[in-house]
Amino acid sequence: MLGTRRRYATSTTCTARKPELVSVSAPAFAALVQGDAAEFGRQHADFAKVPLGVLERTLDQVGADPQSRVEYEQNLLPLVYGSFKPTYDEAFASFEKVARTLLNAANRSGQ
Repeated sequence: MLGTRRRYATSTTCTARKPELVSVSAPAFAALVQGDAAEFGRQHADFAKVPLGVLERTLDQVGADPQSRVEYEQNLLPLVYGSFKPTYDEAFASFEKVARTLLNAANRSGQ
């Protein structure tokens, strides 16, 4: 699952360059979290009970995980095409900013 999160960090870095995309994504994000909690709640009881809390804790864990940096730099970055190749710190900072914005919006909407 961490590999998927690293891929999202790169994609989110590109999305974060257009803040209007983040604001229009917030309602869809809240709905997706609700759907995921229903779909995966049997496998992960904590996620079913407090999905936003689980996502926030996971975000903190990934931010502190040195293996994520190594795998990003060694496995993911070589696959990025074009001249825009964000460093791990750039990619994660953008990802974290967007993720926290979406999580805060979902919290405010009562998810």
